[in-house]
Amino acid sequence: MELTNFLTENELQAAAPSIFAVQPYKGVSARYHMIPTVRAIETMQAEGWFPVMAGEQRAMDANRKGFQKHLIRLRQQIHIDTETEVVPEIVLTNNHDASGAFILRAG
Repeated sequence: MELTNFLTENELQAAAPSIFAVQPYKGVSARYHMIPTVRAIETMQAEGWFPVMAGEQRAMDANRKGFQKHLIRLRQQIHIDTETEVVPEIVLTNNHDASGAFILRAG
């Protein structure tokens, strides 16, 4: 896949609307602490990492649509147009229904 730019907010919204959830799925435990993915992306952008790919799982339960697991790949701006085989990335996965954890990985 050839990357020529980072994703805009509109492109993120189209690819994975669950990124923009600001409250958790109803019925999660009171111990659940939500980390809004959109806030994490904003923080990463302030540090020079920008989303280049986003997607989300299909919600098997229609009630969980908008809260399901999603994944975002981020690159530093200097690597957005890099054509080498190895480019450092951060892979962020999250969900808002308490079925998994917020995870950042090196990619």
